[in-house]
Amino acid sequence: MPIPRRLRGLLGLAAIGVVAWEALLAVLLVITPMFTDRTVSWWRDLPKAALAYGATGAACGVLVGLILMLMERERGFSGLTMRRIALWGGLGGTSLSLLFMTVLGAPGQVATTLLILAVFGGVGVVVSTGTLAIARKAPTLPDPSVKELEGE
Repeated sequence: MPIPRRLRGLLGLAAIGVVAWEALLAVLLVITPMFTDRTVSWWRDLPKAALAYGATGAACGVLVGLILMLMERERGFSGLTMRRIALWGGLGGTSLSLLFMTVLGAPGQVATTLLILAVFGGVGVVVSTGTLAIARKAPTLPDPSVKELEGE
């Protein structure tokens, strides 16, 4: 039984989100010891961090996909512009961080809160525009719902 196109798109965006957030984790694990006194315990910190960042990436990808399905349903794939996809990606990332801060509690400092919003929104923008750029380079597949006429 084939997976519906929209569900396949959501799963693809979730997978791309996981990869992007895991890459961000790798960068943070390298940079953190350079600028702080904190050392990274690879055996203790890495599995929990990888799971948390992966889940965050999947949630961001699904949220951006849901926003796209709701807001851009009348437009075809070719009708999406980089500006609009960046807007929806940033909105998806920022709204997820706001949800996390509502559930888990916002940090006490305004600068930390703004940094979290900027990181989540920025990753959402990069992932969504990068996905659109890559998808536009892919060959166009025939629509399975359209049957070809035999003999022509």
